[in-house]
Amino acid sequence: MNKRRTHRPEFKAKVAMEAISGRRTIQEIAAEHAIHPIQVSQWKRQLQENASELFGRGQKNKAKEAGEAKEAAAPISKVVRSWCCFQHSLDLTP
Repeated sequence: MNKRRTHRPEFKAKVAMEAISGRRTIQEIAAEHAIHPIQVSQWKRQLQENASELFGRGQKNKAKEAGEAKEAAAPISKVVRSWCCFQHSLDLTP
């Protein structure tokens, strides 16, 4: 009985990019990589449908990182304020 082969995401992307480029037919690409032409077509379609998410995720990640940075800065600012108040209370100048 044959086992199913699993392909790495890098391989799938490479094959899909070849198919999108249009330099060779789907059948030629499939024969070169020893996979079924339907698989090449599916990976090509998946890449085309999800390509916009690659660019959209960057915006979400930047917003999330900015929020995390603000959250991390809040306790630090409290410590700085406390330290400044402490220093001020030690000021014994006449």
